[in-house]
Amino acid sequence: MYIFIILILAAAAGLNVTAQVFLKLAANTLKMGITWSGFCSLFINFNFWLGAFLYGGSFLLYIIVLSKGELSRIGPVAQALTLIGLLIVSTVKFSESITPLKVVGFVFLLIGIAAISNKA
Repeated sequence: MYIFIILILAAAAGLNVTAQVFLKLAANTLKMGITWSGFCSLFINFNFWLGAFLYGGSFLLYIIVLSKGELSRIGPVAQALTLIGLLIVSTVKFSESITPLKVVGFVFLLIGIAAISNKA
């Protein structure tokens, strides 16, 4: 059962990260800033709808995981997995820099996941 929860939680985090990538791609079409016409153009943007759909899938998987475990463990681990995924994807896909402070934060997230996930 524990492996099931981890796999579903990882899938939910993966969908969440992927959704954010597509929403970033949609947001990048707003070159001139947020205007009414730019905002309305998001509703005909494929990346916008794909991101929203993936968020929905992530949400449903997250609900399944919540029904199987403790919120005090699942919530922080889900957020940390998403942040770690975003750090990796933003570096690879969007060429964002990894600063020493981001590396320190990444290490703390890993330590936090290990501490919160520990059943002791």
